Parts: sequence; structure tokens; C-alpha cells
Amino acid sequence: MTSLDLAGLVLVAGRALDLEEAAVLGLADLEAAASVLAAARNPAGGPERQAAILVRGLVRGQVFGPRSGEVALLAACQLLALHGLAAVDLGRRGPCATCWPAWPAAGSASTS
Repeated sequence: MTSLDLAGLVLVAGRALDLEEAAVLGLADLEAAASVLAAARNPAGGPERQAAILVRGLVRGQVFGPRSGEVALLAACQLLALHGLAAVDLGRRGPCATCWPAWPAAGSASTS
């Protein structure tokens, strides 16, 4: 079974926060991050449960400061991908026309 390790979590945090690795290491509570990862490793319920535990632990502990939620969601998606489960397309940030095709474009009037 594949799992996300601390080094992988730091890389995910760097991408989520748009920070270099050194800045992430200075910001993060690495002891808390390791504890969250240990709690998320191999729980009953499979990778979905692992991802939920990871998100809850990173957000509640504010492991990466006030933007921990962003890191937690991206880390959960990465963890699911490691298990072969597709969560989302992580190629672009924020809502876009390809992510939300049912939403009207900005400035256009809805006819429904």
C-alpha cells in the first residue's frame, strides 16, 4: 500500500502555498505533520478514510499556518492519486471553465 510521507507532504505544501521548500520547512510544524501522517496511515476504510484523516489533522492542527486547508486538500488529492483514485485535475488553480462547465462565464447572463 502506497502512502504519502513527510517529504512528499512538504512538496505538496510548497506547491499549494507557492513557496520554496526552505520556506515551507520554516513555516510547518513538522512534528505535528508527522503525527498526522502516522494517524492517517492504514486506517480501516482504505484510502478515502486516510485522506479524510489527513485533511482533518492538517486543518485542525494548522500544521502549515492559516493556509493549512489548501495544503490539506491538495495532500488528500495526492494521497488518493497514489492509490490510483482520481480526485481532481490539479493542473490549474481556482475555478475555470473546464472545471465547472455548467457555470456561465463571468459577465454572461443566464437564460435558465
